[in-house]
Amino acid sequence: MKDYRKATIKEYISDLSAKKNTPGGGSASALSAALGASLGAMVCEFTIGKKKYADVEDRIKQMLKEFISIRDKFVELMQKDVDVFHNEMGKAYSLPKETESQKKHRHQTIQQACKSCCQPPLDITRECMKALKLLLELAEKGSAMLISDVGVANEIICGAFEGAKLNVEINLKYIEDHKFVSDVQEEIFPAAAEITSLSDQITRIVRDKLNGK
Repeated sequence: MKDYRKATIKEYISDLSAKKNTPGGGSASALSAALGASLGAMVCEFTIGKKKYADVEDRIKQMLKEFISIRDKFVELMQKDVDVFHNEMGKAYSLPKETESQKKHRHQTIQQACKSCCQPPLDITRECMKALKLLLELAEKGSAMLISDVGVANEIICGAFEGAKLNVEINLKYIEDHKFVSDVQEEIFPAAAEITSLSDQITRIVRDKLNGK
């Protein structure tokens, strides 16, 4: 199993394009989100040291650390999404199903694998929420010269959230544990509404600054 954290971008996108079980949408969402967080970090880097933003420099330095931490978490989740599928889902579907006992064991194992496969994309949505909250603050405090990069990061991270959410939902579809499904839905659907609200606020600030307001 390949460690995509050590692979080249060319290798990753080649495997993503291929007829392979992994990497897939969850991993790609994490990688996309890592790019968004990286843009946030870049804006911080270009804001630090500028006299115009001296009054917010300490906060921007802290935000830089937070963006880098979130970026690194996204990279780990990019790989974790691949690992969980290989280690659990792939093995579950390869189990024998000749006897009733084998069928029951296989079914139970697939159920657990579906739950496990929910975790990486669910974690991606949580990190996207953290990243967007930071971006909203950065849109207000960061260098206006790089406001378009904040806007791009916003779009990327929102897309990554939606991608991860879809990967959660496809696994929930096959899970028979109603409490598990309900608990996840009660988290992810309100989060989607909050993500939309945060993104709209960021977009308004970006557009206002682009228009010189």
